[in-house]
Amino acid sequence: MIRRLLVNPELVEPRKTEISIMSATFAALPQSRKNLTPQDLAEFLNFYLSEMTRIVFRRQGTLDKYIGDAVMAFGARRSRSQEKQFARANARWT
Repeated sequence: MIRRLLVNPELVEPRKTEISIMSATFAALPQSRKNLTPQDLAEFLNFYLSEMTRIVFRRQGTLDKYIGDAVMAFGARRSRSQEKQFARANARWT
């Protein structure tokens, strides 16, 4: 990595670019957790947050933070065709 930066210092120069920001939370969690044991809830959250993180990384996004059951992430904007493809792929999760 250092070698790449030494050869291409423009890689770390500040530049203005559009980004997409994602904030995703599990909407049904308040109702669902009433029926879950603490262990089941922890297992569910681990699964949910792991899957959401995989989606972010698969799309070359940057994970910012977890807030309870929410995931905050951002990434560089894509072309319109890439955005449509991304929306179709994520429609399966809604």
